[in-house]
Amino acid sequence: MKIPFGRRNWKLFYELLYNPMSLIGFVLLTLSTSVYIVTALIGIISGKGGAYSGIVTFIIMPPLFILGLILVPLGAWRRQRYLHKQGVTRSRFFSIDFNIPRHRRLFLIFTTLTLFILILFSSMSYQAYHFSESVTFCSSCHPVMNPEAVTHALSPHARVACVECHVGPGAGWYVKSKLSGLYQVYATVTNSYPRPIKTPIHNLRPARDTCEQCHWPRYFVDDKLVTRNYYQRDEENTHGSVTLQMHIGGHPGYGRPTGIHWHIENIVEIASEDPKRETIPWVRVTYKDGRQKIFTSVDEPISSKKLASLKIHRMDCIDCHNRPSHIFKSPEEIMNRLMVTGQVSPELANIRATGADALAADYQNVAAADAGIDKAIREGCAGSDPKELDKAVAAVKKLYHQNFFPEMKARWDIHPSNIGHWRSKGCFRCHDGNHKTGTGETISRSCNLCHTILSQTAGKNVRFNMKGVVFIHPVDIDKEWKTTNCSDCHTGM
Repeated sequence: MKIPFGRRNWKLFYELLYNPMSLIGFVLLTLSTSVYIVTALIGIISGKGGAYSGIVTFIIMPPLFILGLILVPLGAWRRQRYLHKQGVTRSRFFSIDFNIPRHRRLFLIFTTLTLFILILFSSMSYQAYHFSESVTFCSSCHPVMNPEAVTHALSPHARVACVECHVGPGAGWYVKSKLSGLYQVYATVTNSYPRPIKTPIHNLRPARDTCEQCHWPRYFVDDKLVTRNYYQRDEENTHGSVTLQMHIGGHPGYGRPTGIHWHIENIVEIASEDPKRETIPWVRVTYKDGRQKIFTSVDEPISSKKLASLKIHRMDCIDCHNRPSHIFKSPEEIMNRLMVTGQVSPELANIRATGADALAADYQNVAAADAGIDKAIREGCAGSDPKELDKAVAAVKKLYHQNFFPEMKARWDIHPSNIGHWRSKGCFRCHDGNHKTGTGETISRSCNLCHTILSQTAGKNVRFNMKGVVFIHPVDIDKEWKTTNCSDCHTGM
C-alpha cells in the first residue's frame, strides 16, 4: 500500500534513513563525535595529551566524521530512488516547500545541525592542523624518529618545533611537507625506512626561509669565548684545555674582521659528487663588488663535463650548522664532559680511554650496550673505588642512551657535525690549503681566520696571552698538525 505523500508522516523519514549506508554513517558520526569530545575534555581537564591519543583524536576521527556525513545523505538518496521505483513516493528527489510549516521546521532543524557540524568540523580541522605541526606528532613514529626526538629534546632548539626548521612559514611548504609525509608513513607501515635516516636532507628549505626567521647572521658581530676541556687517553687521564676567542663575524661595516659569517655576507657556491657534501672539489665565491673567484681542489680535481652535470648549491647556515637540533656527541666529547663536570671521577685510572671505547663498541641493542658498558668499565678500571665505579657506569650509560641508537644505527660517526674541524673535516672541506684558482690563489688554511687561541694548558703548564698563543699539540708530533686534518687522527674516541 502506498504511503500518503504531502502530510506529516515520520514513517517516510524513517524509511529513507533506515538503510545500511545511512546507518553506517550514523555510527561513524556518533563514534567520531563522541571520541573527539571525550578526549578533548580529558585533555582540557588533565592538561596532558599523548601522541597516540592526539593521532586518534585529530587525525583519524575527522576523516571518519566526514565519511559519516557523506554516507547518511547518500544512503537516503539511494533509498529515495528505490522507494520511487516501488511507487511509494511521487518524486525521485527531495523537495521542499516553505509554504508547508513542517518543511519550514525541518529546514530550521537542518540549518541548525549544519551550523553545529560546521563549527565542530572547523574545530577538528584546526586542532588537526596544529597537532600535525607539533613535536609530539613528529616524534610519534617509534623507533624511526626516536634518535631525532631524544636529541632534539636535549638540544639548544628543544623549545623550537620541528616544523619551524623543516617546513617554515607559508602554505606551499606545508603542502609539500604533508605530501612528503605520506611516503614516510608508508615507509613506516611497511618497515622499509632506511637505517640510519639518510642525511643531509637535500630538499630541505633554504636556511634563509627558516633559520633566519630568528637568526640574522649578517649582524652577528660579537666575538665569543669558548673553553674546551679535554682528558688524554693515558692512565692518568691528563687534563688540558684550550680557550678560544671565536670570531663570529657578520657585517663588515664595523671595521672588524668579518670572521666565520663571512660566508653568509658573500655568496659562496659549491658543487660536489658526494651526497653528504663531505668532499667539495669546486667552490665559487661572488664578492659584494661583483668579482668572482673559482677554486678547485688540487687533490681531487673535477672536469668541466662532470661539473656541468652537478647541481651548484649556494652555501647557507646548514652547510656548517648541519646538526643544530639533532646532536650526536662522540665518545670523546661525552667522556670529557662527564669528567670535567665531576659526574665521572678523573681519578679512576684509564677511565677516559675505557669509557670512550665502551661507548663506541658495536652493540645490537640498548640492553646489550648497558651490559657491555658495565663490564668494560669495571674491567678496565679494576681496583678503583667501587662507589666511583658505580657512579661512572651509571653516568656513561645515561649519556649512551641520549646519543647512541643501535636499532636505527644512529651515532656520531654516522651523523657527523661540520662545526669546526675536530671530529670531522668540517671547515677543512674547503679550507684545506689545496683549493686554488687558476692564478694560484688558495683558500686559506689559517686558524686565525675563525679563532684566536688565548690560552692553552697541558697538565701544570699554562700559557696565556690576550694577543694569542701559538698552538702546541699535547702530544709531540712535530709539525704534522699543521698539514694533517685534525679528524684524520681525532675520530671521536
